Amino acid sequence: SGKSRDDEDGEEGDGTNYGQSITGYKLPKITWYPGHIASAERQLSEILKSVDLLIEVRDGRAPKATTHPMVGQWAAGKPRIVVLTHSDTVPSVSIQAWQKAYEDYGAGRWGEADIVDKQIQHTA
Repeated sequence: SGKSRDDEDGEEGDGTNYGQSITGYKLPKITWYPGHIASAERQLSEILKSVDLLIEVRDGRAPKATTHPMVGQWAAGKPRIVVLTHSDTVPSVSIQAWQKAYEDYGAGRWGEADIVDKQIQHTA
């Protein structure tokens, strides 16, 4: 029929493929990127080109999860201040680990280093 096994039960060309788990449940695999997210990313990257200083506000309980991975690239060469909120709810050892990561790797590069994840996952 021209359809692959992964296309079973999906409409041809509808962007949905189905994979079957070991329990038999057919889990839909989304193969598209929501247009509103792509649009927001384009807008943010354009706005960041026109700023002189970036003040990035992140949740201190999950600093790596509350940023966009492209912000460093979009704001490259611009001064950047990273503010961690909710620091009163974060153990001081975790704050110290994040502060050391920022000092060692910089706000734009700390996410690239595996060692940061390994050090912080035990203290956060």
